[in-house]
Amino acid sequence: MWVTSNLQLPFDEIPSPPKPQDADELARVFAVDPRRNVVLEASAGTGKTRVLVERYVNLLRSGVDPANILAITFTRKAAADMRQRILARLKEAATQSDVDSARWRDLRERAGEIAIGTIDAFCLSLLREFPLEADLEPGFAMADETETPRYVQQALDNALRIFRGAAREQEALALVFAQIPENRIRQGLEALLNRRLVAPQALARFLERGPRDLTAAAAVRVGIARLKLSLEAVEGGLDAFLASGPGGHRRYEILRQDVLCMVDDRARVELSDAGWVRAGVHRVRQHFFNKDGKPRKQLTPHYLKSHFTSDHDYRHHLACVSSLAPRLDEDIRA
Repeated sequence: MWVTSNLQLPFDEIPSPPKPQDADELARVFAVDPRRNVVLEASAGTGKTRVLVERYVNLLRSGVDPANILAITFTRKAAADMRQRILARLKEAATQSDVDSARWRDLRERAGEIAIGTIDAFCLSLLREFPLEADLEPGFAMADETETPRYVQQALDNALRIFRGAAREQEALALVFAQIPENRIRQGLEALLNRRLVAPQALARFLERGPRDLTAAAAVRVGIARLKLSLEAVEGGLDAFLASGPGGHRRYEILRQDVLCMVDDRARVELSDAGWVRAGVHRVRQHFFNKDGKPRKQLTPHYLKSHFTSDHDYRHHLACVSSLAPRLDEDIRA
């Protein structure tokens, strides 16, 4: 397909080519004429690059300065190949006419100005030329592939630090931290960052399906209610489970107080603090799950058998942790 206009540019006259013999040859002659605006579509192996080379050479032969010609390819290899073809074609043309010979002598010393590159290289050149307009620091550097992961992690650290501070005043952010463990928030942000071109639309569709009246306080109440049901269903009862733990251990005593507050209706006032709930749920998760998020087969290394009143208490507590973990996992994920 070709799209043309009647725009006439002040090119020098180009010698008339031989009369085309067929439609394909006519199309090629039309496409390499720099006086025409052309969109060329063709399948692989049909000679598109050759047409582009001829068009580029014809622009040079018409007196267009190389600095005013933009040629873009998809890969650096294709760009280098096209540049070599253009130089070879100019040398060939120089042997065929005095005009082209003079033009070649003029361009020979300026071959470095024949710039052909990828779209990435072209965009980078624009950013380097106009950094302030692009809100960049002049003299900025490009990160290589080995540095990018480190910068991504630093960006996530900064984002989460800002979010934690903002969550104290913004209920929407407090709701996120109340419902989702921070490591999962981090994983989600990283996934969105890797898919940043489509992420806004995907998030918008997700939010449209969500409940409009959900608040941080409501999410906390629902989550704690789920945990309470599961904790109170532990074999032998919650009191017996807590009593069988490593009593006296400071870490365990904090966990025990958290659990009692979660199941005590009289302590509901504390549940309005999404930060406290998040910390409490985090301690529950550490007690029942390992660092990979799997139910514990052994208690956390912080607790030794000597911390338990008896071997029976140790075995009972471990059995309850293992049996209760899958149900708690569903509650926390919900």
